[in-house]
Amino acid sequence: SIVSDFYTFLVKQDFSGFFTAMVAAPVMLSLIFTVLYVPAFRDLSYEDHAFRELTPLALFQIFMFSVSLCTGLEPEVSPISPYTMVLANVNALLAQLLFAFLSGAVFSRLSQPSRPIKCSSMAIISRERSNSSRSFRVLMARFVLTGPQPCELVDVKVELTLKYTALSKSGKYSRGMEPLKLVRKGCFYLNYGMLVRHVIDEKSPLYNRTLEMLIKEDAAIFLGVVGLERSSMQPVFHVQQYCAREGHIVWDAKFNDMILINKNKSVRIVDHSRLSS
Repeated sequence: SIVSDFYTFLVKQDFSGFFTAMVAAPVMLSLIFTVLYVPAFRDLSYEDHAFRELTPLALFQIFMFSVSLCTGLEPEVSPISPYTMVLANVNALLAQLLFAFLSGAVFSRLSQPSRPIKCSSMAIISRERSNSSRSFRVLMARFVLTGPQPCELVDVKVELTLKYTALSKSGKYSRGMEPLKLVRKGCFYLNYGMLVRHVIDEKSPLYNRTLEMLIKEDAAIFLGVVGLERSSMQPVFHVQQYCAREGHIVWDAKFNDMILINKNKSVRIVDHSRLSS
């Protein structure tokens, strides 16, 4: 519905947009009712004297009367006719409903979990060798935790999914989706980050696929991370998309080491600037 769509749109705004909407909503409601009060402005009184002329000052006082009904302050303007009395009560009722709506939006916004996950801007496919000197390819992506320290996640689950465009036997195009088996699907506790690895073997959907084939299929790899923030126990969810056509999947490359150790090997630092290098 329009109300639920607007509510979702409002909650997902950044802080400046959210704050602007919170202030603009009662102002817009007051402007609407100011227009409805104007035809009967003589039926409104200020300091026990009815308005005689619609001057700019009188118009401002009528507008502030509607704002007072929204904010709960005692207005200095009072209605003196049945029309303005009914209009003022409807104004106050809609203002209460509006503030109930905005209160829910504020609570939802403040209860939203932080976004402590930052993924690498690219996924790489590199060649590695096993202990038996057998060569194989590995798809890798990684992420770090960037929230307020100490940032800790529990019950972390990770998934990689390949999406591509396939041509059916009937000549119709469809969007295919296949999960990629991971070396490690998650962990019960995480405080730095994780390197996500998928071994490209005979059972892998990426087996025998080249970068040119992925580009032709408009393929994309999705990295999904879900967990609980330990301090607040709020759920955290993040999705990163790597599109082959946009150069997000790099062939025959390796990630640089992010963990820096001093000469005495007593201090270890995770350099987030090397996340995508």
